[in-house]
Amino acid sequence: MNRAAEVPLRKIFGWLGSMAVFAGLSICESRAQSAEELRPEVYDASSVAVEKTNWVAEVSRETDPAKRIETVELIHQRIPVALRRKDGKLRPFVEIRALLKDSGSKVFIEDRDTLYPVTLKEGGMFVVFVYLNSIKSELNLQVLGSDGQTKKTEKFIVYAPDVQEYKIGKPWGLLVISPGGAVLRYKQTNFGDYASINGLVSATFESEPVFGKFSLAGDFALTLWTVRSSPTDTAPQLLGAHAHLLYALRDPKSRLQVHPMVGVQYYTLFSNGSQLGFANLIAGGVGTKIRYEFTDRARLTLQGFYAPLKGVFSLKDFGTETSLTASYKLENNHRVELGAVYSRQAFEASDITRVDLGAISIRLGYSL
Repeated sequence: MNRAAEVPLRKIFGWLGSMAVFAGLSICESRAQSAEELRPEVYDASSVAVEKTNWVAEVSRETDPAKRIETVELIHQRIPVALRRKDGKLRPFVEIRALLKDSGSKVFIEDRDTLYPVTLKEGGMFVVFVYLNSIKSELNLQVLGSDGQTKKTEKFIVYAPDVQEYKIGKPWGLLVISPGGAVLRYKQTNFGDYASINGLVSATFESEPVFGKFSLAGDFALTLWTVRSSPTDTAPQLLGAHAHLLYALRDPKSRLQVHPMVGVQYYTLFSNGSQLGFANLIAGGVGTKIRYEFTDRARLTLQGFYAPLKGVFSLKDFGTETSLTASYKLENNHRVELGAVYSRQAFEASDITRVDLGAISIRLGYSL
């Protein structure tokens, strides 16, 4: 085997992306049904990301017609429960949708001796968002008549026996394990061309922000077995790894995220008895990660990295990697990912030996 001279270690940086995927949920005990806890909390959920659940709540009204607001009609009595981050927890809440049949009246939520006005939509429909602090939660609505004097109050009971709160552990990042396949094409002086189809295992890690807008990331990939090779029946193994430091250019709430990055790459091609291979190819480089969030669950990530292996602007001796990954968050908050990665390493291994290695891989991953 012709062993490539080890490339000098350049500035070691660190890289790869961020995402806010929380980890370590621990169940919080049910809260006591004190009078204070029965009072609902109301908020504007128009710009708040929520998590769906399988829980269902039931809204009941006063049985005595004299205590009812005749002009208010519930659209649904059975409603889904969702979770929202608040105060370091995932807290259950519901959307109560109702219809006000008197166009001249106004609706208020009565909470802790304070009245909160409710926005009426076209046709008199309105929505109230309420946190569920116990199995039974109260919602007090007040309607002010069109004459500005007539008031009517009704107490609604939201019954949700299955709901729970969750404490959110400190987020550490996202680890994705991805099996897949790879195609290698290798050229080496005095050997010729070599091609193979291989099985592959890989892993990626993305941290939460660690220094303000900075975050850390890394990836690892190794071919495990050779399905087919030519012209020789050999089985060299490719090991590749990256470590990176990213900087967020845009606000975290933006759907489009752009992260310039610096980092270091490491590659080794184990010969396993064949006449080709190289070891300890290490170099620093720069790149960019672009991510677009289509929804709170689905996103697409494009990433590119370039490492000069001989001179800062070398177009002959270089390492590069480009990837495109589609990711979707499941109901259990784990992610599935499908990605394609292309990498190439071209360099002078010695005065008489040149190496050019290209690899294309398809990876299907699941986050831990």
